[in-house]
Parts: sequence; C-alpha cells; structure tokens
Amino acid sequence: MIKKVSPNPEQNAHHINNFNGNIQVKGEFIAGDQVNSYNIQPPANREEFIIQLQQVQAQIIEIKKSGLSSAQTKILELAEGKVNEAVSEAQQPQTHGESIKATLTEAKETLDMLSGSLTSAMTLGTTIGGLILIVIKIFGG
Repeated sequence: MIKKVSPNPEQNAHHINNFNGNIQVKGEFIAGDQVNSYNIQPPANREEFIIQLQQVQAQIIEIKKSGLSSAQTKILELAEGKVNEAVSEAQQPQTHGESIKATLTEAKETLDMLSGSLTSAMTLGTTIGGLILIVIKIFGG
C-alpha cells in the first residue's frame, strides 16, 4: 500500500531498498508546486499489486493536468497505456509474471524519457521499478 508521509527535505527524490526480497520504495511525487511524499510498501498479493498499479495510474493522470508540453503529454499517455495494460494483465486469472514484467518495464522506460524534465515522472518510474522487482514473486515466471 502507498502510505502518505510528511515531506522530508533531506530525503532524496527517490530511493529503493531491496533486502532479501523485501522491497521499499520511498520518494516524493511532485506535480506543479505540490509535493506529496510516499512510502511504498511492497504488495503482498495480487490485489495489493493491482491497487498500487491503479495508484500509479492516478498519479499519471494528475501529472498530465499540470500544464505539460504536448510532447511530454504524449510520452505520459504511452506510459499510462502500458500501466493500464499491466493492470488488465494482472486481473487475468491465468497471468504470467513475465508478461506483466515486460509491460511494466516498457512503462518505466517510457517514463525515464521524461526524467530529465519531470521529477514526478522519474519518481513514478522508480515506483514502477519497485513493482517490477516483485512481479515474479506474486505472479510467478
């Protein structure tokens, strides 16, 4: 689950820890002049995984509302499409983890194209990266 925490100016923009399969993603989502800090705990099951992907979808929608260039909006829409695809795949009863992992990797790589101009896109890419690390544990290979 994503838990909102108080902003900490000394905290890096994003951070991933992986200790023996226990993944923690910490960081800040920045949209316009608003900073929301989150501490993302790894999902324990399919339902939590889907909820976290839906939260990423909501963040992408919020970022798109913040007055971006048309090129930035198109890139975000590509990433949003991949996240939507991953949600659909995760909801299927016979889902294979490798398929979701590949789809999320494409979404992350797409968001990484904006990391130089949008810190919030970089943070979402980091969040997706954390979810990628746990896909096989939840869905198998």
